[in-house]
Amino acid sequence: MLAPDEMRFVEVRLTVELQLDLASLSSVRDFVKEFMRRKKKLHVLVNNAAMMLSCRDLTPKHTADGLEITMATNHFGRFRRTFSLVQYCLFAISK
Repeated sequence: MLAPDEMRFVEVRLTVELQLDLASLSSVRDFVKEFMRRKKKLHVLVNNAAMMLSCRDLTPKHTADGLEITMATNHFGRFRRTFSLVQYCLFAISK
């Protein structure tokens, strides 16, 4: 374990250039296409945020794709985005 004086902090600046709705598979597809079109480099991908519906509202919510919204946002959308971007990165380094 590092002592406090040995720790290093990294400043991270985020710029939102592309919009993405993880609950929508078509939005994920459009995001990846636009990312590839711009020929962006991907150095780090953090899958950190999640959503949860209120416990008070027990009515199931579904996306336009027919998926339960929590599963679509927290799992299916992330998987589709990550898998597509990994394929893009593998293709880019194979050139």
